[in-house]
Amino acid sequence: ASWELDLATMIGKWSPNRFDLLGLVRRRDLCGTVEDWLDRIVVEDREEARVAAYRCFDHGEPYTIEYRIRRGDTGEERWLQSHGSRIDYDDGRPSRFVGISFDITKRKRAEERLRDSEVRFRTIFEQANDYILTSDLQQRITSANPAVQAALGYSEADVLGHSFADFLDPDQFEQATTMLRRKLTSGGTTRHTIRVRTRDGRQLVWEVSSRLIEDAAGRPTGLHAICRDVTEAKRAETHLRLLIDELNHRVKNTLAIVQGIAQQSFKAGTDLKVAQRAFEGRLAALSEAHNLLTREHWGLVSMTQIIGDAIAPHAGAGRFSLDGPDLAVMPKTAISLALAIHELATNAVKHGALSRAGGHVAIRWDRVRGEGPARLSLVWEESGGPLVATPKSRGFGTRMIERGLAAELAGSVTIDFRPEGVVCT
Repeated sequence: ASWELDLATMIGKWSPNRFDLLGLVRRRDLCGTVEDWLDRIVVEDREEARVAAYRCFDHGEPYTIEYRIRRGDTGEERWLQSHGSRIDYDDGRPSRFVGISFDITKRKRAEERLRDSEVRFRTIFEQANDYILTSDLQQRITSANPAVQAALGYSEADVLGHSFADFLDPDQFEQATTMLRRKLTSGGTTRHTIRVRTRDGRQLVWEVSSRLIEDAAGRPTGLHAICRDVTEAKRAETHLRLLIDELNHRVKNTLAIVQGIAQQSFKAGTDLKVAQRAFEGRLAALSEAHNLLTREHWGLVSMTQIIGDAIAPHAGAGRFSLDGPDLAVMPKTAISLALAIHELATNAVKHGALSRAGGHVAIRWDRVRGEGPARLSLVWEESGGPLVATPKSRGFGTRMIERGLAAELAGSVTIDFRPEGVVCT
């Protein structure tokens, strides 16, 4: 929409669509004034437009301004862009003003949406806990959000312009390069995990999802990546795998122990009820040892606790005395020790000191230091029971103690059937 103005008379003509642009009724003579125009401009923008127009009228300075109007018919706010110039004549004719205006509402609203989008993106970029990176196709970093800088321990200046290779081991950089080639060849998004070096030398594991950045013509110009720290998750995954492997190992060992107990408890010629009671007692001892180990998360366990749990079913008042330091014992050793103590206690109840009211068992242990590594010394000594005679044959319990426990402790185990009471050392 255009308009002209005779600067001598300040009388002007408007194009018909200028009336339409401002939401005014078209006048038959098509005349319009500067004030008619200024009246339609919103108050906040009016003075700037007035100054620009009169500077052009008075001093010949052309202008290009953008401002808001409120249409005369609907009251709708619209954006206009106006250009104005003064035309001077050498032949003495009065100067004239020529102006033209365009409706730029769509463009301004698009710019506003773009600004809002940029603000939202910048807010996400700055505040996101995830790591957001961009790079060129040579894998030089062009932007990195604060989360990246905090994770790596570098400032923005230390990161921007640097290659991915400055933060990755060679094999990891090769992996990143392979992913970039895959996107350049096939497009799409790639996802992978990668190890990243921090400033203080720590290794972090990042899960990376990245895609190409393209220009208006669809040509790749760079890389956009969103990363997440999965270091703890990977450690937990590795730990879980180890736990499962360990569980499988322990289950196999436990089944082997149970199988051995069953075979010895129910061997040919053994009374079934007696065998059943022996089997149940041995399983109970094994169960108690497992309960203790579970409470301690299958770590080192208390020797005092192991022995105490094993003798608990038979520990009446004054029947046992325990003397020794509370040593830490490995899980596998704990199971063998618990089963051995259970067998000694069972035999003492059936045939030894615990078969009589006044019988007593003293259990002593200590760490013995010599020229080599420290060794465990443990003594089970019975007293107050019936006279003891050396058995003609060794039962399962005796064999397990003398052979199994000795093998587990990498030492020697001796059972001495003294007349006054059994002594196991």
